[in-house]
Amino acid sequence: MLRLKKYQGKNHWWAYMYGVGLLAIAIGWVSISSTMAEKTIALAMVFLVGMAGALRNLALERNRFYRASITDPLTGLHTFTHTIMLGQELLAQGNDSMLVLVNLDNFKNVNATYGHFIGNRILVQFAQRLRELWGAKAIIGRLGGDEFIAILPDLGKQRAAVTQQIEELKGQRYTADPDISPVQVEFSYGLAQADPERQGNVEELVDFADKEMYAYKLSRKTKQTTCQFNAEMPEDYRDILTVLSQKDMYTFLHSLYVAQYGVLLARKIGLDEEMVENIRLAGWLHDIGKIAVPNEILRKPGKLSQVEYQSIQKHVNYGLNLLHTFSMPTAVYNAIGQHHERYDGKGYPNQLKGDDISLSGRILAIVDAYSAMTIKRVYRRYQFSTDDALAELMRGSETQFDAALVNQFAQVLRDESREIEERQIS
Repeated sequence: MLRLKKYQGKNHWWAYMYGVGLLAIAIGWVSISSTMAEKTIALAMVFLVGMAGALRNLALERNRFYRASITDPLTGLHTFTHTIMLGQELLAQGNDSMLVLVNLDNFKNVNATYGHFIGNRILVQFAQRLRELWGAKAIIGRLGGDEFIAILPDLGKQRAAVTQQIEELKGQRYTADPDISPVQVEFSYGLAQADPERQGNVEELVDFADKEMYAYKLSRKTKQTTCQFNAEMPEDYRDILTVLSQKDMYTFLHSLYVAQYGVLLARKIGLDEEMVENIRLAGWLHDIGKIAVPNEILRKPGKLSQVEYQSIQKHVNYGLNLLHTFSMPTAVYNAIGQHHERYDGKGYPNQLKGDDISLSGRILAIVDAYSAMTIKRVYRRYQFSTDDALAELMRGSETQFDAALVNQFAQVLRDESREIEERQIS
């Protein structure tokens, strides 16, 4: 008997109904047949209809499994093997084709930072961009993981045009979650042109494009996802911040936000521009010591053990040790070294209290806590709103934070919220 639930689409539905109809007619004939000969013929028809249904079922199953075998289940692109087969057929026809390999740079950091569900959504969106870029004629497949292959018919002599098309993908961002800022993904690519004068081998083209892709990767020293922040990153510290982004993108983004909030608060209380820039730099670098903290601790979704928490606390001194070769103002060092001190003297690493904590350190403690509460994390069960986070800061006034600075920061956020609303209205 046909199993309707296995099939989707109206063609399968009509096939099912057709078989059921024939079977019903045959069974009806058996019931009204009077002679043994007629019953025998009717039973034979029932058998034949059943066989026809079974064969149709097998054909549909075979087609379904075949489609699954040649289609990447995540992106809907061709599998690598099927892409190679189609490409070889194209070359056998003497087609002047261009083969393109694309590798997403350091994509493992996206998965490690945002989780594999978010990473998969970005891969699906990237695959769709490739389809939109080259259209239905192109043979586009996924090699696996974060690599893609495209074979472009009739474009073998148009290397400049194909390169320009690929470059158009640069700088595009991918929205995988409404609560996470769009992610910009950098990639490397290589091209290989088929020679229509000889029946080439697709594997040779893949090998050539692969070598070109990795030469391209090395020549530009790509750094995934940090490029979108280059305008804001302090010039002298971009290399070490890039290491941080590749270690843990959450910490990198958190550092960006701490720098931004710190500047807003510093300007609110009337600090001069030199001090404002010190706060900005300290915001960027305050967690740089987490480069030395194991990933399994940084990314642990649950509560840290006492040993793990002590390891996290060491990031302050780790950071100061990493930065000791840089020449930077005392205010920056103080902010980095003191952003986990508490106003009541119960913080770390030196248990400083009250005004013994530098102004830059007290500012950073507030904006660091606010960013940590409000930044989107994949594994966090509860997401703090601005009001929730401000309420927590208020509760920590005079114990964890400088109360006067918390009040000023609250006003900063209210001013920012008002400006956003006014921009939306206008």
